[in-house]
Amino acid sequence: MSFQARQIPFPLLWDQMPIDVSSAFGAVEPAGSHGFVKVKGEKFILSDTGEEIRFWGTNFNSGACFPEHSHAEKVARRCRMAGLNIARFHQMDAEWATPNIFKFAQGSLGGTRNFDPESMDRLDYFFYCLKQNGIYLYMDFLTYRKFKPEDGVENSHLLRQTARPYCHYNRNLIELQKEFMKKFLDHVNPYTGLAYKDEPAICMAEICNENDIFHHWSAEYDKEPYATELRTLYEEYAARRGEKIESYDFYNRDRLTTEFFIELQTNYFTEMYDYLRSNGCKFPITGTNWYGEKEVAYCMRDMDFTDAHTYLWLGDRTAIKNMPHIKEQKSIAKNLAMNVLPDKPFMCSEWDVVWPNEWRADTPVWFAALGCLQGWSGFVIHTYRYNNIEDPAVTNRLGSDCAIGGRYARRSFVTFNDPAKFGLFPHAALLMRRGDVKRAEKTDIVPISYEDMLDKEWLLHEKYSTTSIETSAVRMGYLEDGKPLVLTEKNERASDTGEIYRNVERGIGKIDTERTKAFYSFIQDEPLAVTDFEATIKNDFATIALSSLTDAPINKSPNLLLTTVGRATNSDEEYNEDHTAVIKDGHAPVLIDVIEGDIKIHTENERLTVWAVNYEGGLMGIVQSTYEDGVLSFSVGGEFPSMYYLIQEQ
Repeated sequence: MSFQARQIPFPLLWDQMPIDVSSAFGAVEPAGSHGFVKVKGEKFILSDTGEEIRFWGTNFNSGACFPEHSHAEKVARRCRMAGLNIARFHQMDAEWATPNIFKFAQGSLGGTRNFDPESMDRLDYFFYCLKQNGIYLYMDFLTYRKFKPEDGVENSHLLRQTARPYCHYNRNLIELQKEFMKKFLDHVNPYTGLAYKDEPAICMAEICNENDIFHHWSAEYDKEPYATELRTLYEEYAARRGEKIESYDFYNRDRLTTEFFIELQTNYFTEMYDYLRSNGCKFPITGTNWYGEKEVAYCMRDMDFTDAHTYLWLGDRTAIKNMPHIKEQKSIAKNLAMNVLPDKPFMCSEWDVVWPNEWRADTPVWFAALGCLQGWSGFVIHTYRYNNIEDPAVTNRLGSDCAIGGRYARRSFVTFNDPAKFGLFPHAALLMRRGDVKRAEKTDIVPISYEDMLDKEWLLHEKYSTTSIETSAVRMGYLEDGKPLVLTEKNERASDTGEIYRNVERGIGKIDTERTKAFYSFIQDEPLAVTDFEATIKNDFATIALSSLTDAPINKSPNLLLTTVGRATNSDEEYNEDHTAVIKDGHAPVLIDVIEGDIKIHTENERLTVWAVNYEGGLMGIVQSTYEDGVLSFSVGGEFPSMYYLIQEQ
């Protein structure tokens, strides 16, 4: 059956959200009101109550970390309305960022050993606003810093951003990192009255972002004098071991060079961790956040938590992997599981299925549900945005008109105004923060011996399947006994809790919990059903999510949010014939497909009224509904087309 979806303007305005789900989490309390976040086993907990805290949030990148005060107030409130409770300040130290922590505006020379006063004032106030809105901070210490001659760094012009991999062993570079940490931690935020080292609203921190000594594609070992220093350290290591060096090839490591790198990396993480603790840091700390190198995860076994990043596709819009995740045999979450260790919390501080992938609406609620199943602690999308422009011509369209850090592709990462992703954040936040999906009943340990870790032919990603992580909890067991998982990739996957289901072949997913239910589907004109919720949709693709905005289950709640969203594009956006490239980016406003179909909600509440909500947050009109035999029935996408429908007791 052929169905042509209508499109309507639905830009998510930069200074507000159409709906506010913050009341579902109780009264707003400043972040840190319960003391410092602590680690207990696999969980982050609140100091005073011992209650588990889970996170759903966003990165603020480069210039977006430094908004004007009035802008900061509105963005912080908007994030609270969407259900967010964590923000990661990312790329603050990037040379190309405007502002950045070292320089408020471009045009002058200077090093990276002092903070710009105007930048710090904006950062301080933004942090204060986020804190007041109950949003915690995930702190980066080394992300994109470009060391300069004024910093006393030899041959700085030869070094890449962060001076990787030399930043892990060169004493001068390590001391410069420590200096940065101390200056930031000792800095007193005038709006909170606290030094950052005493700030309980900082819930966690990483030592360095996507940065280790092992990765060939991001590491180079030939710049002097750092190459000679590395060889000298290697010779000293071999002498201590009483072993003969066979090769100085750090790109194609043998057993001895791998063990040397493991010691070097572990020592770096330990030294930085101890330095932060000695300077009064009370928040949990991790080393880095990589994609799944077994050696890197092993080196972080003594950190407080682990972290990893994952993306379905990275690149520019001339070569899109325009594939729905729901039909992917190998889930992108498999990369994350490689970094999850027993008895430690796990965070994903970067994830995305970036525009212009047409099917990106199939991931936000799925990620949140899977995170709960796995017992993970939270997700932070990359990214909110890179600047603070308020012009509607910019804010009401997808993407950004800029190249950043030499990569034009970065403009695809902006998500703050994307109905297909940020528009689903209220449901994802409710799922994750409330723990609507139960943790898996079964935990599978992937055994990794020390010998396995040193074996280049032993590939971690081949030791377990995507099916495994969608059915039970998976942990990497370094130096632990265990049995290999059965390596099968099934088209049909169901969690052992019975709350998550995905059929790869048919392109359908379901979430079925008491307080949140969802479908993400390519199924047209065929009833989709979970407990107490049914939908029959005319569109070829849609995500349909229903959440209780109270503690009551859906079948008793007096306040429900229904979201219906599929494709979201710019006006006049154009793809090539096979939709593998964008040939015209388009302009404001953002358009969404109107999702049309029939909804049935089984509820004890016969006094519910269905309101369509427009993109400005106004109630457009009452959607006609019937209540019969305990079922509320209505159609969406008709007289009052929208993506948001409030279903409330009158």
